[in-house]
Amino acid sequence: MYICVCCNYETANKGAYMQHKKSKKHIINENRNKLSTIDEDEIQNDLKIDGKKIHHCDKCAKVYKTEKSFIEHHKTCIGIKSLQCPKCMRMFHHFQNKSRHILSNKCKPKTICEIEQSQHSNCGINVNNSNNTMSNSQINNNITNIQNLNLVRNYGRERVDYISDDIFVNNILKSTSDYIIPKYIQYKHFDDKFPENHNIKYCNKQFLLKENDIWNVKHKDELGDTLYYRNTWEISERIWRNKQKLQSYFPDEDQLNEIQKHVSIVELNNAKRNKPITKNIISTVKMFSMHT
Repeated sequence: MYICVCCNYETANKGAYMQHKKSKKHIINENRNKLSTIDEDEIQNDLKIDGKKIHHCDKCAKVYKTEKSFIEHHKTCIGIKSLQCPKCMRMFHHFQNKSRHILSNKCKPKTICEIEQSQHSNCGINVNNSNNTMSNSQINNNITNIQNLNLVRNYGRERVDYISDDIFVNNILKSTSDYIIPKYIQYKHFDDKFPENHNIKYCNKQFLLKENDIWNVKHKDELGDTLYYRNTWEISERIWRNKQKLQSYFPDEDQLNEIQKHVSIVELNNAKRNKPITKNIISTVKMFSMHT
């Protein structure tokens, strides 16, 4: 693999890499950033360039010459390489191929851990080919190993591509009004098949939230408010963005409008429904943390 630090460019093809180094874009970036390009072979054989230490991300394999740039990247890194599809995790040799693949929108969501298991056979996931399900012990191994691989995402960086419109409407929006937001949190943070989103825990009578790669202790009221406001906004935004598409799930046009009121922060706060919902959120976190 050949990596250009200046342009965030990766390729397995040496010819393409050499051509990129001669490109106008690369020359401009190199002069602007004053960074030399780095081959993966160089990274593995020598952790210093021009006598200076380089910083290698253990999540996505990107390399930085300054500690400041590395720290900023590491805070938001979700373990996806620049030539990797963030949905199905497939790797590509060229950005054009990756773009075409993403635009086709035909791939199925896969967890990072599945890819790690298939590539390295060390992630602990064993999928039953007959029904494509995982046992509880396999799921627990999956979670333990993905945490050891440092691939649990920081709060606010979760993936939701696997929550299809069908799940979003039938399993979440059509829940009892006070349980719409807790149900969304259940699917988003506690899905057994996507342990990289398991960034909330309840253990030893303490709530933990992963932020900036650290598990921070949170008071239940603080955690409840944090989850309430962020996820209410996410649900409202998704309804607003896809309203025409989601309307097809409801025979009555007013039904979706009514649901929108149940996830409107202004409406909920005015009706003093935020406290009961926050209570349900905390109960959901407790229940599913123990389950996982």
